[in-house]
Amino acid sequence: MGTLASIERQFAYDEWANDRALRTLKDLEASRPNLIGTFAHILNAKRIWLDRMEEIESGWPDGWPDFTLEECESRNAEVNAAFHDFFDRVQAEDLDRTVVLPWSKGDLKTPLREVLTHLITHSMYHRGEIMAGAGQAGAKVPSTDYVIWWNKTYPQE
Repeated sequence: MGTLASIERQFAYDEWANDRALRTLKDLEASRPNLIGTFAHILNAKRIWLDRMEEIESGWPDGWPDFTLEECESRNAEVNAAFHDFFDRVQAEDLDRTVVLPWSKGDLKTPLREVLTHLITHSMYHRGEIMAGAGQAGAKVPSTDYVIWWNKTYPQE
């Protein structure tokens, strides 16, 4: 089971890796709406799930929003700030709290820690699609590997 510190560290990594993916999209010579749309989906999912975790009505659209690259950049900053605020308030005992996702086949009831894990793996999956597509489009793609982030963030002596 992930501890709160471990989960926060994973979100710090996710922020770093998403920033690298966003920079890669900005550096592409030609606009790639499908890759931008995938990045928008990552942000949208994080925001909607955060609203669910905080039990508030989300003002964000469901699914795959049609954000521009500029909107992705500003919404990325907004989502990052919202998660920083969330982690300032959440306590270790909150990780076992149930989050409810209304679903057509019946509500999905999931512990908060597992929803947070889902968000990290969801971002990784789609970020991989973005980076693969950017590489195929000729972009120089930086590594977004966790161990690269870890060693840059926590250098060993």
